Amino acid sequence: MGPMKPQPPRTQTFLWLLAVVLAFAAGWMGGRHSPPAAAAAISLPAKPETVRTSQAPPRETSAQRWAEKLRDGDQSEMPQLFAEIPAKDRGRAIEAWLLSHGAGGPDGQAEERLRNLLDAWVAADVDGAWQWAEGCGDAGIREMAMTGIAGALANGDPQRAYECLLAHGDFRRELSDSRFIGMMKRLSEDTLKQGPEALAELWEKLPETTASTRWGLDLKLDASTDFRAVLDGLRSKLEGVNKRPFYPCNVMDTWMRHDAEGAVAYLRECISGKGSFASVWSEASHVIRQEKGDAGADGWTLALLRDLPEQDRGTFLAETAWLGSPGRVEAVVRQGGTEEELAGWTGMAIQACADRGQNLWKIAPMLENFPMEKRIELLKGLRGPEALEAAGRAVSHWQLPESRWAEIRSAITGQ
Repeated sequence: MGPMKPQPPRTQTFLWLLAVVLAFAAGWMGGRHSPPAAAAAISLPAKPETVRTSQAPPRETSAQRWAEKLRDGDQSEMPQLFAEIPAKDRGRAIEAWLLSHGAGGPDGQAEERLRNLLDAWVAADVDGAWQWAEGCGDAGIREMAMTGIAGALANGDPQRAYECLLAHGDFRRELSDSRFIGMMKRLSEDTLKQGPEALAELWEKLPETTASTRWGLDLKLDASTDFRAVLDGLRSKLEGVNKRPFYPCNVMDTWMRHDAEGAVAYLRECISGKGSFASVWSEASHVIRQEKGDAGADGWTLALLRDLPEQDRGTFLAETAWLGSPGRVEAVVRQGGTEEELAGWTGMAIQACADRGQNLWKIAPMLENFPMEKRIELLKGLRGPEALEAAGRAVSHWQLPESRWAEIRSAITGQ
């Protein structure tokens, strides 16, 4: 056998790898039948089994989506639903919901729902609710929000509720929340302890409203009240047409029941030049009618009218329109008045209306109980810059021939 030939490098590498593989295989086969090692092996904990659970849906944060839920949710669930809305989305959700009602605005049911929402918000975060309401860009929503917050505060914190109304300014809508009545009663009672002037200022500060419906608030006063000072203060601050959403009443009514003589003396002073006295008269006559009945009240009024200075009778009749009620002339006659007296007083009354240039609509009703010739005669007696307009308004109801109107016009103008 001759000497081996040297192998090329590539063949040597292959043989070396093959030897390594055969050695590894032999070791592995032997290990399968070997006993466990004496030393305990470190065992790793088993990988825990993955448990699949249903996760809660993500919280809704879109103001628009919350607005839809406010619109569609059950009325009784509103406070609970509102509590789920993130604080940052509450105001925008309410605005989006209210604006979705279109040009007509929210209906009564939606307004009740809004009231419940604002009650819940005020209970949770009154400052946050107030800040949002004051910053509302839409004037209608701002008013509903501010009055809603005031209503939520009215029972628990009437002073802050009142301040919320003042912060809003004049109102365009009726304040129909009955909680405001209790609020103003409590504030009036507390404020009156500081004096009649403080009470008048409390009412004077209330913003005005363009709504046609207003609320009369019955002030309960005891016999020790200085009724004259209270009425003087309220009438001086609320003189003329009271456009506030609430107005105090029954001060004169209470005075009449405690001290009729003093109350009637005050009424006479009002008729003689203390400004408008329609509300004072209305409450005084209401008490008399309750105590004396219709016939007794007419007799009492007739006596009062006769006892007034002549220059005050027309003012009294013009302010109260007492002779303008259907059947009033006949009722006065039955109580002892004469036709001549009634004609003279009616002439005074329609002249007082013309002098004021106000309540000209009262003239026609006061003349309707007279025959047409007497009506024309009384209109002919009108004088002053408003006389022609006053007469024209009256005859517009009567289908008077043009010739008779020309007769009246000539008598008034002197042409």
